[in-house]
Amino acid sequence: MHKLSTLFIFVMLHFTVKAQQPNFIVIVADDLNDYIGVLGGHPQVETPNIDSLALSGVTFYNAFCNSPGCAPSRTSMLSGKDPNYTKVFNNEDYDNVFRNNFTPEQNNEEVYTLPQMLKDSGIYFTYAIDKVFHSPAENDYDKFSTTCVREKSWSRMLNINTGVPFNLALESYAFGNTFDFGMIPDSLESQMDDFIAADSAASFIHQYANGTVNTCDRPFFLTLGLHKPHADRYIPEKYFPDYFLNDLFTDTFKVIYNSPVESFPFNGLVMPPQPDPMFNDFYQLPEEGLAQSCANVGDVYNQINDYTYGLAELPEINADLSEAERNAIVQETIRANYVSSYIAAVNFMDAMVGKVLDAINEHPELASNTIIIFTSDNGYSLGEKRHWTKWGLWETDIRVPLIIKYPGHAENVISNRVVSLLDIYPTICDMAGVNYPMKTDGTNYLDGHSFISLLDNPDAMSSNVAVSTYKKNAGMGACFPHISVRNERFHYIRYQYNNNDGAGACDETSANYDEELYDIGSDRQTDPYEWNNLAYDPDYAPMIEYLSEFFPDGNLYNTNPYTVNIYNDDLPCLLSNDETINMRALLIDDSGTSIPTDSLINYSIQWTNNLTAAAVTGVYYIFNMNTVPAATFEAANQIIFYVKVIENATGKTRAFKLKQFYINPENEPEITFTAPVIDHTVSITDIITTGDVTSIDWDFGDGYTTTSFAPGLHTYTAAGSYVIKATLNYGNKCSVQFSRIVVIDELIFRKNTPLKELIVYPNPSSSTIYISSQNLSGICDIAIINSVGELMQNKSTNSALNQYQLDISKLPTGFYFIQLKFEDGFETATFEVMR
Repeated sequence: MHKLSTLFIFVMLHFTVKAQQPNFIVIVADDLNDYIGVLGGHPQVETPNIDSLALSGVTFYNAFCNSPGCAPSRTSMLSGKDPNYTKVFNNEDYDNVFRNNFTPEQNNEEVYTLPQMLKDSGIYFTYAIDKVFHSPAENDYDKFSTTCVREKSWSRMLNINTGVPFNLALESYAFGNTFDFGMIPDSLESQMDDFIAADSAASFIHQYANGTVNTCDRPFFLTLGLHKPHADRYIPEKYFPDYFLNDLFTDTFKVIYNSPVESFPFNGLVMPPQPDPMFNDFYQLPEEGLAQSCANVGDVYNQINDYTYGLAELPEINADLSEAERNAIVQETIRANYVSSYIAAVNFMDAMVGKVLDAINEHPELASNTIIIFTSDNGYSLGEKRHWTKWGLWETDIRVPLIIKYPGHAENVISNRVVSLLDIYPTICDMAGVNYPMKTDGTNYLDGHSFISLLDNPDAMSSNVAVSTYKKNAGMGACFPHISVRNERFHYIRYQYNNNDGAGACDETSANYDEELYDIGSDRQTDPYEWNNLAYDPDYAPMIEYLSEFFPDGNLYNTNPYTVNIYNDDLPCLLSNDETINMRALLIDDSGTSIPTDSLINYSIQWTNNLTAAAVTGVYYIFNMNTVPAATFEAANQIIFYVKVIENATGKTRAFKLKQFYINPENEPEITFTAPVIDHTVSITDIITTGDVTSIDWDFGDGYTTTSFAPGLHTYTAAGSYVIKATLNYGNKCSVQFSRIVVIDELIFRKNTPLKELIVYPNPSSSTIYISSQNLSGICDIAIINSVGELMQNKSTNSALNQYQLDISKLPTGFYFIQLKFEDGFETATFEVMR
């Protein structure tokens, strides 16, 4: 009787645990940057399934990996330890047998993985499908024990391996027979690793819901590793953007990228933002320095160059173009194809996520108790800083998607708070009700910090930072780790090298540093593409000093800092030299709780600024602008205040804040521009700004907006009058507007008239263009108009021919409109003159 009662209690306990504890589905993509709809990384990517997940959960806008590569990132995330502990800084550092990376010789022998803790807690059945740890075949799995008593990380594991013959078959579709991407037949999709893996995950979910799978009477922790969008990108045709050019040598070569760059609606693939001139952000890095060395990893830039220059002949774009001009067009076309293949891989990966989401949604009761987490191991660059891979510490390489659906908690919201993949481990433990692991000496094991509070209050106060680390395995940059620290606004990168780097033993005494500091902006509004390095501007030295405290040798390493906010009275748009700023500091601890006034005696709150030598201590600070020397005031456009909070007992920095106020009314900005209209397309030209502008917002009056300084051609889809507004944001949260009215003639939107389907070729051209159509009879006038609305050529004709030839040899380089006037209306096309 006693034994039966014990068994009954045991069984009931497991059923109770299974009913109460949440299940987990964790989906990890490979090399996915912000190219998903909810993050807005690219306007032509379609990720309806991931976006639907975001509607039911929290999307973290500032989530970062701890190392920009597969092996170091996954090792850190799954072990809960920073790369400084794991000693895995790149793929070459990684031993495919996961636990061989943790040894007494490296002083890191203690390791407790996240799935191991969930499994060994006696609560969870853990299941890994495909690439979760860096080595899918090994995946920290004890395959020799029975399911419910396995050691290591997983109760069950499935590794998909499609084999060499299939992979060779995919490579036969390589673009140009050279590159590691290509368009494959849709019929091959069902044989792809990710397709099989997603189906396997969906099947498990159905089996669990139907009670036909053995999970040891426990809730599940299911992790699905998707290989895409990682290279090699051989993707079914249906996922490619329309602009992909599968064969450079088709009969009619077409420009497949959006041109001009800012044109809307898009007339081609939107390419990643580039400075002017192209790749200038790369060339502004120290020449042949460590940053450029990191950017050159993978070397797609030279691969494209070598391919085009190695062609026996270039496509017949335009016989009048020079070899260099044709080569430049072909190179950008290949770059566009590279981006297209990445987008195709993302679209495909999203469809695989959809399989899993559809499966769980078929079982509402199960879905209501299942937490879903979607993320990636690292980001990926697509030409930014002349860089087409990961292995860099810039935003494109370390920023990752992170979406968490936690039933019963916040839905359809975005959190701007900084989190890292290192923080996922303790957060999942909190959601699962599983204790954190402890070291054998009784100290805390985990390096990350739970952000479970953000899943109820996504805007909860937090000053957390994300630290990312990378070290090359050989040559320049192999001696020391290079470190990135990202808070909600600033991104600091420090590269460390020595004078003999890569040419012998590393010498600790000769360490040198290169630095980058970018003011990304709290809403990514200031320098989101990291084009303006502030590291050597003395005004930002205090910020660098603070962020350096989070390095492994700093006082704030692996800690959650406090937050100090600066509050001030309302200010004029631009401060004059006779005004006063009243400020107050508010200190908030790492739990988001304001520290009461009577406890502030334990801290020293120190105020300084960049324009004077004044240094003040206290909660309140009244600053008189007349203390700034007149010459200094006239030369500056802002005053920056720094607040540092020191803990008196330890002398350590607990919080830091930089806040700027804009000064000098003479800096008030103005803008003028012209907006010539040709047919139903407007071009914004002759843009002139004065004063200091922080950003520009354009509104074209038809719902289209952009923040580009110089918008491209904009085509309206309906007749009418439109107000184009340029809003200059400046100063202390102020703005000024300038607008113009454009009129789109209703005649061009005539009804019941077949379109002529004009084709202008070659385009670009340098001397001659042809206008062709199936029906050009009855043309009265052919006009060529430049981008500011000036008539450059006009020709009258009334021919029955379906093709016309025009001499453009005397036109300057630039974009032009061809306007054809018929008896019943107009048709317009654009072309480019390139020399």
